[in-house]
Amino acid sequence: MVKRLDTDNIRISRLYSNVEKVNEDVKSNTTIVNEIDTEVGTLFKRIVELETRLENQEQYSRRTSLRFHNIRVPIDPRTGKIPHPINTDIYILQVCNSKLGLNLTVNDIGRSHVIGKVKNGKSQVIVRFLSYRTRSKVYTNKKALKGDADGIFITENLTQYRTGLTQKLSDLKYNHKIFAYWTSDGRIFAKTTEKGTKKLIKNYDDITALETTTDDDNQQQEPDLSPGTTNQNSDENHNNGTY
Repeated sequence: MVKRLDTDNIRISRLYSNVEKVNEDVKSNTTIVNEIDTEVGTLFKRIVELETRLENQEQYSRRTSLRFHNIRVPIDPRTGKIPHPINTDIYILQVCNSKLGLNLTVNDIGRSHVIGKVKNGKSQVIVRFLSYRTRSKVYTNKKALKGDADGIFITENLTQYRTGLTQKLSDLKYNHKIFAYWTSDGRIFAKTTEKGTKKLIKNYDDITALETTTDDDNQQQEPDLSPGTTNQNSDENHNNGTY
């Protein structure tokens, strides 16, 4: 009986030692995992920062360009496509000078070309102006196109990511979940109520936060009427294909 107890005690002692070793291994591995998690978190944050910088640089590279929508272009009746080459500068100058009341020449345009598909003889034309000042003048005067017979309107040339943000905001505006949204120099703003505080939208998290904002969270503030902004607060603007 005593011998059996001694044997059991030895086994228990060995098991205890094994448990202690396992506990030490677990602690060591936990430390390693925590260090890896910290490193991964740091790297992820760095990636986000680099992606943000890249996104900002891409948008900055578009600072002198605009998109003209619903521009009438010639169509080859045999193919239904645009004959190439096509001088889109002429159509842009017609809009800028005849409809916006400006006095631009071909020397103000660096390059323009059709982008996207043609629909009902109309297409989108992207234009890069030779100076930001000229681009700003055109964008500021685009309000003259409101109610245009051809449905022509002008938007900023946003990156794919920012275009996605504005499309999401457009859906919210259409469903009356926000009052307005607009862009200015590539930055996106939105308001949940007419007199609410404008919010800078940088990512989809900002839009989620905007959706959960209550009227009590909005301070009394006059609408932003600074030059170079577009206030998307009407169904007409939405139907025109906001950004």
